[in-house]
Amino acid sequence: MKLLIIGSGRMGIRHAMGASQVEAVTNICMVDMAKSALENAQQQLTKDSNTKFEFVLLDDFINYQDKFDVCIIASTASGRKDTVDLACQKGCKTILVEKPLGQSMEEVTDLSEYINKLNVNARVNLNMRLYDSFIKLRNDLNSLSQLKGNKVITINTGSIGIGANGIHYLDLLYFLLD
Repeated sequence: MKLLIIGSGRMGIRHAMGASQVEAVTNICMVDMAKSALENAQQQLTKDSNTKFEFVLLDDFINYQDKFDVCIIASTASGRKDTVDLACQKGCKTILVEKPLGQSMEEVTDLSEYINKLNVNARVNLNMRLYDSFIKLRNDLNSLSQLKGNKVITINTGSIGIGANGIHYLDLLYFLLD
């Protein structure tokens, strides 16, 4: 499988590290508009002489002829529809979009409606609902008689935690409370 990662910052690098461990992933192409970001990613990802990687500037990638199976969009939220289009042009039928999806609810709704019209399998990386402990908690909240009725859930975090992870907590609440 050929993987395209658009955005080679911290989140893109984290995805690339994980994907490089997957045997089925044969090639990982990191794309970014900033040369310095690509150089940093290359330095971090090829320490162990991993040959799965290639690093391409966005301006050069637009004319790139290779096709890819999966795309992870780990770039900033601006221009999300153009980034999705680029992934589709490069053959990606499966797309994982990192947060934020947009700078306003209107942008998020617009992006969602746009993607729904495409012939792709697109998902947002909201991973907390995949954890066994949260799945069990959801089942307990919805099935145990002693947990029927109104629920009070408290999240204790600092301003950085809620700023960076707030969407994860909101999604988790939607998941837990059905």
